[in-house]
Amino acid sequence: MSLTQAQILDRVTTLLQDGSYSSNTSKRWTAPELRQYLYDAQHEFIRLTEFPIVTSDVTIVEATSSFNRPSNPPLMNLKRARIENTSVEIPIVTSSVLDENRVVSGQIVDSNWQSQSGPIRAIVIEHNSSPTFRVYPTPTTSDHLFSATLVSQIPVFDVTGDSSTDVLSTTTGIITAIVDTSVIKFDGVIDPPRDRLTYNNTQADTDVPLVGSMYQEALVFGVAERAYLKENELRNVEKSGVFRQRFLEMVRYATQSESTNSMTRNSGASRKRIRVGWRWR
Repeated sequence: MSLTQAQILDRVTTLLQDGSYSSNTSKRWTAPELRQYLYDAQHEFIRLTEFPIVTSDVTIVEATSSFNRPSNPPLMNLKRARIENTSVEIPIVTSSVLDENRVVSGQIVDSNWQSQSGPIRAIVIEHNSSPTFRVYPTPTTSDHLFSATLVSQIPVFDVTGDSSTDVLSTTTGIITAIVDTSVIKFDGVIDPPRDRLTYNNTQADTDVPLVGSMYQEALVFGVAERAYLKENELRNVEKSGVFRQRFLEMVRYATQSESTNSMTRNSGASRKRIRVGWRWR
């Protein structure tokens, strides 16, 4: 079960031997200070572990090449881009790829590619923290929004199973166009707020962290680390370092165990098995 903000900070004040956060009896660390330490600890944990990964949408507008990063929720980085209601992925590249290559997604790249127009074939970002991204080429009102070259020339169908939401036009199962959608879904690491735990626009003690309950102990250590660096009579760099190490141990554990793929599933129906066969001569 997830801990609330108040429960996490009660554990911190117990470690600090400084009264109770919930009863507002802390003497050396004020409630606003402890909350700010908590928000910073959560942000650092998510930045280092790159979890959790969430999906955020951007609506593409024709004749426009530059767009703001997804903001609902905001993403710390952009790991993957897909066309809404499909499994069709759009490559994410840097401008140097387009500067140095004459062919991308099977089509010619103009020498002045920034003014090139047509169905979208790639997302262009300069660096992970860039506030904007470009679509290449610039979409037009006369063409389909996305290029059919984004998918292999094999039978591909939308993932919704509902023909009324189909965005893939096919001829005998071969993609001919991607139509009737203007939304790109980005997958990336959530960018947590720095003034509260969640995005509900409140600073409530009942809020639970964006970090899963399995790793919330790391937030206790992160707050204690910061508290012991405060300039007061209890400042203790050595104790702060101890809690820093415990925080980083949780970061390493999360980094090693959180990502899931076919190689990490080793129980139940996914359990690895070895078959031994005998051949008699």
